[in-house]
Amino acid sequence: MIAFPLKIFSMLSLSLFSASTFGFKAFGGYRPNDIFGPDPYGYRAITSDDTSSLRPVWSWVDKSSDPSTVYLTMSDDDIKGPFSVGFTFPYYWYSVSTFYIHSNGAISFRPNGGFWTPHSNYIPNPSLPNDLIVGLGADLNPNCGGRIYYWTNGVDSLVVTFDSVPTWRQGTDCEGAHTFQIILTADGNITFNYGPQVGGYDYGIGTVNISIGIESAIGNPGLSIHEDGSPASTNPRNNFAIKIYRPDTTTFRIADASAHSIFTDKTNHVLNSGIFIAYNRETSFVPDVRVENVGTDTLYNTWAKLVIRRKYSSTIVYSDSVLIPVIPPGAVVSQNLRTINFSTFAKDFYTAILTVRNPSDANSLNNTQNVEIRLYHWTNPDTLYWFNWNVLTTGNILFTRWLGSGGGWAQRFDPRHYPFRIDSVWLVVAGCLSTNPACTGPLNTPMFIARDTNGTVGRWIYAETLAVSRDSAKIYTLRPPSPIIVSFPFFVGYIQVDSLGPLVGMDTSKPYSRQTFESTDGINWAPYRESEASDFVFVVWGRSLESTDISEGKNLPFNLRITEKEVIFPYVMRVRIYTPLGRLIFDGFVDRVSFENYPKGIYFVKVGDRVIRFINK
Repeated sequence: MIAFPLKIFSMLSLSLFSASTFGFKAFGGYRPNDIFGPDPYGYRAITSDDTSSLRPVWSWVDKSSDPSTVYLTMSDDDIKGPFSVGFTFPYYWYSVSTFYIHSNGAISFRPNGGFWTPHSNYIPNPSLPNDLIVGLGADLNPNCGGRIYYWTNGVDSLVVTFDSVPTWRQGTDCEGAHTFQIILTADGNITFNYGPQVGGYDYGIGTVNISIGIESAIGNPGLSIHEDGSPASTNPRNNFAIKIYRPDTTTFRIADASAHSIFTDKTNHVLNSGIFIAYNRETSFVPDVRVENVGTDTLYNTWAKLVIRRKYSSTIVYSDSVLIPVIPPGAVVSQNLRTINFSTFAKDFYTAILTVRNPSDANSLNNTQNVEIRLYHWTNPDTLYWFNWNVLTTGNILFTRWLGSGGGWAQRFDPRHYPFRIDSVWLVVAGCLSTNPACTGPLNTPMFIARDTNGTVGRWIYAETLAVSRDSAKIYTLRPPSPIIVSFPFFVGYIQVDSLGPLVGMDTSKPYSRQTFESTDGINWAPYRESEASDFVFVVWGRSLESTDISEGKNLPFNLRITEKEVIFPYVMRVRIYTPLGRLIFDGFVDRVSFENYPKGIYFVKVGDRVIRFINK
């Protein structure tokens, strides 16, 4: 293990965003926290305490025993989805058909981050996440119990239920139980039903953090109904309901061009995630960019410009632009730009920056998007990592941990040129400090390599338990007995076994990969809440085997192992070996094939209907 200077910062792993507002040209600005409405689009909220004919009548929709009800397994600060609404739901000036559930008491219609609490970005707000419906936005902790489930009749009603879900509390992790429902109907109206509310929302530190309201795809417009105890009349309580009415008509208009994504087709559709480029392989890289019209009106003559800078804000090494004549409302337009020859780039890291401009655009906050680019050598042994390597030599690393045990930290890697051989992995973590009486010795920590399953941490394919020393930050190495061959993106991470650590090492300098993940229970994983501002200090040592050692390897079992002289199978299999001329030189049942005594050259190893091309060097 390699040690480096310890620089531990006491960080609370909670997302704290600054509140901000902006005005629309069509309205000349407005106050974003207008209680009960109407908001600029026309939505109004009425409670069951109202005396008008429009007041909702509290009526609990019990679908707990319905065979079509879907129960979710969620952890603290989790997000799951997308799920089908079951019908087309009109929301603001657009319609949605899928949704995400946030364990902190909200649903959303875009995968643009988790809804974390405590927070300072009161609803509505253009800060991410947006496109939210927040029934009871608090630091709910389903790790402690309760149930979260949804039901749709597939025609005109969706019911999302939080049943007896506790809140997180410092020191105990669990407090109280909160029950409520978010109900969407095909007419565009929204109802919040509240059941028994046991306990508060102050985390044990005396600060109330709770939100109720809605916001659009761009954050504003939106409607705030309750923030941090105010007004008292909308405090959640048993047999209480709030109904949000969609306007029959609206005069609201906005032109808004958004920089949607960069290299979408080349990042496994993980939007705006960092991308690894094999610089001596990708000599004809076709960059694709996407521009979205998130406004109400058709956009004409929208410019999209892509610039690639070395590191974050240094020399421009690529620039190209395109004029998009027409973008209808709600449309996402994809454009290919001038081909890039990455073999002319220095082996370094870069930032791709997409900027969109339209003369009618009223919202500049979403006009820019960026993606981190890391170059690595195709086929030669090399390293994959997302942080600034200088932090390893200077020790200028931040460390953070969960205020509880059993959670985890992971970073996603997609080499893009498969098969890829993983030789070893580095994880920079810090042990607990002996100045704390509870820190009694090394922390035996499970560290793992896991497969990517639908964009999140899946089954572990290799793991070791390593003892993390007290009072130091070090590089801990995972070194499998034989290299691991993968044909898919993968994760590197570990489980935090104690409330004191180990602490994860992170780099907060730009650019960011958006490939960091978190778990608060070690089972359920979600994008890290600070993924827009940090990367973990994890390193993968390996090499691409594409078109060199293996052909069609991506069709083989994930636990196939290749070494310089052997092909190792997961169990005894019928194996046949052929020369390039098709002559059969071996046919038998084995669990490995050694080429130690074979002449140098190319061989074809056939297992069933799958073929591996092996180069014996």
